[in-house]
Amino acid sequence: MRLTLLFISLVLLTPLSTRAADLFVDHQRGNDENSGKKKSADDKNGPFRTINRALEVCKPGDTIHLAKTDTVYHQDIEIPDGLSGTPEKPIIIDGHGATLSGCTTIRPAEWTHLGNGLYRNDRLLPDIFPRKQPVNESLLWRFFFLFNGEMVRMGRSGKGDHPPLPTPSALKPGEWTYDDAEMAFFVRIDPSRKLADERIEYPDLINGLKTSDGQSEHFVIRNLTMTHFHNDGFNINGATRHYKFENVQAIECGDDGMSAHTASEIEVDGFVSRGNSTGFCHVQGASSISRRVELRDNHAFDVLVSGWGTHQLSECLIRPNHGQIRVVRVSSEGAEAGKRCTLQMEKVWIDGDAIAKPNVADQPPDPDHQMTLEVVGSCDLTVSKTRLSSISIVSRWPGGGVGKIKFVDSIIAGQTPPRIELLPDTIWNADWNRYGVTTLSISGERYEHAQWERYRKRTGQDANSTWQAVSR
Repeated sequence: MRLTLLFISLVLLTPLSTRAADLFVDHQRGNDENSGKKKSADDKNGPFRTINRALEVCKPGDTIHLAKTDTVYHQDIEIPDGLSGTPEKPIIIDGHGATLSGCTTIRPAEWTHLGNGLYRNDRLLPDIFPRKQPVNESLLWRFFFLFNGEMVRMGRSGKGDHPPLPTPSALKPGEWTYDDAEMAFFVRIDPSRKLADERIEYPDLINGLKTSDGQSEHFVIRNLTMTHFHNDGFNINGATRHYKFENVQAIECGDDGMSAHTASEIEVDGFVSRGNSTGFCHVQGASSISRRVELRDNHAFDVLVSGWGTHQLSECLIRPNHGQIRVVRVSSEGAEAGKRCTLQMEKVWIDGDAIAKPNVADQPPDPDHQMTLEVVGSCDLTVSKTRLSSISIVSRWPGGGVGKIKFVDSIIAGQTPPRIELLPDTIWNADWNRYGVTTLSISGERYEHAQWERYRKRTGQDANSTWQAVSR
């Protein structure tokens, strides 16, 4: 009896602050002066208005719930340095299908009409684009406007092409530019309409979710969409470890859908990245495990990993943008001495055949402009149970080092027959594959279909593989 009473006393004396809690956020009905303890907005215990306010009070084991409303949250998420869960009690952010947007509507009063539908603003985002020359080109590459909900990049993206912007006088309705001499932005609309009648938005928030450069561990982020942020949908930095992303999306951001940096470690289970500059870009010593991924219509790369991290990608569908050349790149750029960049791909389909081709039926394919999976420098790429449709495999040497490629139980073929073109010192390990390629260049020698047996004898590779003849 005494033991029972002692146990009850200990339970009653346990501080309530140690118990896991549900915190609620509603950007329409919430108030940051509330306690956030209740989903309904009836009293002071109702939801917070902002996610970052919930992060200020959350503890290990707490779950932050976002109300899914009929409008997007014009908010970002900033994980402060030192905020962490524990292995048993991670901090959870559950979006419940909500969308965060980095864009805001322009204020017509801040724009000067120059006639014929052309408007000028030299005070847009002064913290990012101060009135000084030259403009920060890297930030401008990522910039865009939304005209009636349609993203207009002017043919540019963070890691893709960035041709010169047109002059203000050359703009067509629904286009924009930045003039470095005037240090001003310009937009043009239909001259018959007023600027106040148009729905034009611009990105005034940088990243959808960003961790600090310090330390943060044991977070779960789920059921959340990031769209139209100036830089990344998910930007992971510092000693950020044991972060798990479940059923998240990054749509039409200026740079990366998801990007892990420095020594961060992330796990992704369910991710859609569409219309960004890259599907995901992980650099430096970051490490990642990604499964159940769809990467579609990104402008520069779908997968870009560089540095000295270790990355795994499985159960992934990639549908490239027509303008892409390097769909996947594994690079040792920036790697510390003696360290390598590693990517393992399993059950991945890169579907280059799904792209709408331009009307060039009478022109032969240009091998120098064929979409590629590319290994650059001291990298290890392992590909298994994967299909590359009209995607070539190539290796290059910027930065030096020897690349290693293992290609097993996979298919490389397509409507535009690809090629395998490796540097002479690239280490190639292959078997149980099906090839439908034009040429195979290995160990300094180039082979065509008629030389298949010669290739196998000289290299000792692909003993159980087949090569189907293709027309060029």
